[in-house]
Amino acid sequence: MYRYAEEFLKKWCSQKDRKPLVIRGARQVGKSTVVRNFSKNNKYELIEINLEITELKSFQAKTFVIEDLIQEIEIKFKTQVTNKSIIFFDEIQALPIAVERLRYFYEKIPHVKVIAAGSLLEIILNQSEISFPVGRISFYHLGPMTFTEFLMAIGQKKQAELILKNKVPDYLHDDLLKELKKFYYIGGMPKAVFNYQQTNSLLAARETQRDIIQTYISDFPKYNQRVKLERIENVFSRLSFHLGQKVIYQKVDPDYRSIEIKKIVQLLIDARLFTPAYHVDATRLPMKSGLDLDILKLYHLDIGLLNYFFKTDWDDILNFDFKTDPKMIGLLTEQFISQHLAYNDNGLESPELFYWLRDKSIQKAELDFIIQKNKKMIPIEVKSSKSGHLKSLLYFCSEKKNKHAIRFSTEFFSDEKVKHKDHIFNLSTWPIYAVEGLRND
Repeated sequence: MYRYAEEFLKKWCSQKDRKPLVIRGARQVGKSTVVRNFSKNNKYELIEINLEITELKSFQAKTFVIEDLIQEIEIKFKTQVTNKSIIFFDEIQALPIAVERLRYFYEKIPHVKVIAAGSLLEIILNQSEISFPVGRISFYHLGPMTFTEFLMAIGQKKQAELILKNKVPDYLHDDLLKELKKFYYIGGMPKAVFNYQQTNSLLAARETQRDIIQTYISDFPKYNQRVKLERIENVFSRLSFHLGQKVIYQKVDPDYRSIEIKKIVQLLIDARLFTPAYHVDATRLPMKSGLDLDILKLYHLDIGLLNYFFKTDWDDILNFDFKTDPKMIGLLTEQFISQHLAYNDNGLESPELFYWLRDKSIQKAELDFIIQKNKKMIPIEVKSSKSGHLKSLLYFCSEKKNKHAIRFSTEFFSDEKVKHKDHIFNLSTWPIYAVEGLRND
């Protein structure tokens, strides 16, 4: 199955000042598969080294010599490292010192193409004295498959291309809403999509989701030896029922102290199982200059895994009427938008979201998301239907004097002028499935 990450890898390979690349992301998002498929499709010889299985003594030597490591790899894998080779260190978190020593590829032998990947990198490195060699390696952040990648996987490449080009004809609108429901259930975890692609069975996708969740739970002992395993499991399960809400740690699990819950939440964020959306005051650019790390809400890694937690049946989603805007479909729609916006920088930035909250005045308001694009802040409201109220969006645009806002709903593309108090702004309505078109808007 094709991933857009392959285009990034193609550009990375062609760079003259190429640095070793570390692919970061949650377990099971397809990091290793992307590297394998890219190497095969572009005729590179892949030297794949799983550091959980293979011991490289040269990596661990007190006096590290990069030439010794290359020689050990060539002997152990009975091959020669050439310009058509890619050395791939998989599960690099198993040997933290290897992360630090990637710098020597850039400093000593920059012609050698080196990719590393691993899960729980932030957690493992925080537990050791090792740090990323800043300025000596590059990063790519991989998330679940997007809706258009899903469409391509099930044989709808043309529809995916039209979404990315913002050229969706209105006659495809209802069909794409139907496919969107399918994605709500299956989600974007590559193995779930692959099993559905191969079997056309939604049951196969659900079984895969169960296996993925169990894999995440089996990783919890690696998170922090000082945090009890059952506490991590409890918070992991309960957070799914607090998504899209301002995080109040005591409400997540009243049996534990807030400071303990906060620590566990941060571990789950570091593992990329949840994506934070931080409050910004939205008074200036860059948006992070107005960031408040103490006010946040959370979203799940993947909408399909979220539905597994909710035990949502396919019939439930199939019979959802978007336009009635029930609470459940509203939450799923917000989750769908969140996981696409979080990785909307083509893998170049860590998954992170921003929103705006005003809860200390008479006129309380909360804006779902704010993005920064072309040196402008663009407020975003997510509605399952066009009929949902826009009170928060009106307050925000009027207060911040924004000239453009976006509403995602089930309606087709449209633009209208909206006036609130003395302020007039342009409101663009986008269909939910078109969120990836923001990259090219």
